[in-house]
Amino acid sequence: MLSSCNNEEKLTTEASDTIKFLNENEAISGWYSFPFKLCIDSSKYITINSSSKHSTYYDNIFAEENIVSGNALYVDSNLLKGKLLANDSTLMETDLEKWFPIKKWVKPKSKNIKIGVPVFFNDTINNVLRSEIYFDKSKKLEDKALTLSLLIDPKDLIDFETGIYVQGINKDVKKPKKGNYSERGSKWQRKAKAHLFNNKGLLLLASEVGIRTHGNLSRAQPQKSFSLLFNKRFNSNKPVLDVFGKVKKINRLILRTPFCSYMHGQSVLQDPFISNIAKKMNLEAMGFAPTNLYINGEYWGLYYLREKIDEHFLSQEYNVSKKSISIVEFSRSVGDGYLESYGEKSEFISLINFLDTNQLSTEDEYIYLSEKIHINNLIDYLILNTFFANRDWPSNNYKFWKSNELDNKWRFIIQDMDACFFIKDNMFEYILAKNETSGNNISKSTVLFRNVFNNNLFVETFKNRYRELQETLLNPEILNAELDIMATKLDPSIDYQVKRWGMPESKERWLVKINKMKSYFKKRHKIYSRHLSKIR
Repeated sequence: MLSSCNNEEKLTTEASDTIKFLNENEAISGWYSFPFKLCIDSSKYITINSSSKHSTYYDNIFAEENIVSGNALYVDSNLLKGKLLANDSTLMETDLEKWFPIKKWVKPKSKNIKIGVPVFFNDTINNVLRSEIYFDKSKKLEDKALTLSLLIDPKDLIDFETGIYVQGINKDVKKPKKGNYSERGSKWQRKAKAHLFNNKGLLLLASEVGIRTHGNLSRAQPQKSFSLLFNKRFNSNKPVLDVFGKVKKINRLILRTPFCSYMHGQSVLQDPFISNIAKKMNLEAMGFAPTNLYINGEYWGLYYLREKIDEHFLSQEYNVSKKSISIVEFSRSVGDGYLESYGEKSEFISLINFLDTNQLSTEDEYIYLSEKIHINNLIDYLILNTFFANRDWPSNNYKFWKSNELDNKWRFIIQDMDACFFIKDNMFEYILAKNETSGNNISKSTVLFRNVFNNNLFVETFKNRYRELQETLLNPEILNAELDIMATKLDPSIDYQVKRWGMPESKERWLVKINKMKSYFKKRHKIYSRHLSKIR
């Protein structure tokens, strides 16, 4: 182990292989057979820490005897036995008066929680510290998911004042949504190095990224969601990837946790399953790919990698300029109820004002509406949300967009279908209720829906479209087949997630939830048809 890169006399007893790179720019992250000797045939150096305030964390990664020379490192399984970030006491200091539905931090139980060795290359020319990850190939999870590695300074996660993963200085014991993890804005974005691998271990992406926590109440859960940002601030170019079914440029990714809701968490796939159906109906919904996340080489759990639907996504998808796009969403915090996420909301507010004084009962009024709203898109959007009984909508998760370079009509975006599958719920009573001031169907959010159902042509078109979907995309046999495909792909990953986080609670509980979804498909149509028959 004291030999140089050019001296391999003891190679057979010390390492199974010597991995040589001409320089640190060729030092490719990946899955390797441990032990091995990592060599850089240049004047630059491998360092044993990240120069962070938490350097003791990195000091524990490398044993002194593993430093072969200035430009070589002996990598073996002993490097996986150092200090675990997941065992840091800061992560366990969440303080709440009432915990439900928040789950307490869980220490990892698996012996193979850490399977990757972060290695830092001191680039003296560019005066930066480069980060790579070397995984033990023998410990790779035997599943069909992608692997995403994030290398990040621990202080950026767990520091009391600045860590984005903890309650920290912003905690409120009475409000689980309050903490460092709930803060927004660029101040709470952190730099990381991302490496994405396919299920065979092939490196798809190596890039600097910005990360921040993502979500609402799930930010308080132990396994949190993340947003991954590709922009100049973090010295990252927008990658071109094929992880969502087609090659496309990526501006932002979301790592979505099963803890988004209890119902979604027990199935893990509920939201992406409905998104899959939505995309087949030509609705805008996030693409998805099951992904195992590793932070600094430690298994952080099973996530779904999702694509963010924003102005960048829509511009690319529809070949329109970003300046032509407006994206609006319902927000309780805004006086008129609608917030412009991008562009302008004035045209939608004008439409809402029109609906306040016109009931859409006449042909002329309906023609006017059809010039502003893509009617068929609205119908499919409403059928999907009402058939699957989405009770976290429309006062939440209600978003729509238009482009004046397309047809300038508002179209609707499917998102966060976590609170669904309430089999007996009459969703027409829910969205057509008047004078609601609380709950997830307050009247400001249902103005459009209440008015369109006043029009006979709309109601008839809606019913005809539902009958068509009942025999096609919403047919129970077709839904079962789609669910089986997704569940089969996810099945090998569930045991690892259960053991790490207990969400889902068990493999058996997961299978029960999958079967309940199938039962819903079988029984829901009869109930839904009865509710729909009462409309007009």
